Amino acid sequence: MAFADPQTFDFDGDSISLNRILDDGLKSVYQSADGKYVFTISHQDSKGLIRRMVRIDHQFIKADPLSTENTLQTQSAYFVLAEPSNPGLADNEILLFLWQGLAAWATDANIAKLTGSQH
Repeated sequence: MAFADPQTFDFDGDSISLNRILDDGLKSVYQSADGKYVFTISHQDSKGLIRRMVRIDHQFIKADPLSTENTLQTQSAYFVLAEPSNPGLADNEILLFLWQGLAAWATDANIAKLTGSQH
């Protein structure tokens, strides 16, 4: 079963609508009308692990400070949930034990520290 089409993503106070452009059964890709945003949801089963990924990519034009030439830049944010193919846990237990803990940690303050190269 696929996620709704379109998906909506908030970026800097703007609500971006992303339409599904690919659905191959294990992966769906959504893209904004201007092509600047790409949202991917995928599942991969390999070597006893299932990797579930959600990713957003943003492309933008930025002037190079040395040459003043405009260049296409991309920034991405994503998370991967890797679980054993036979984990012995129900999906809601995986959600409760792992994801909610990580999501609670990902405050604005902690993400600012992360982007400031703290570890």
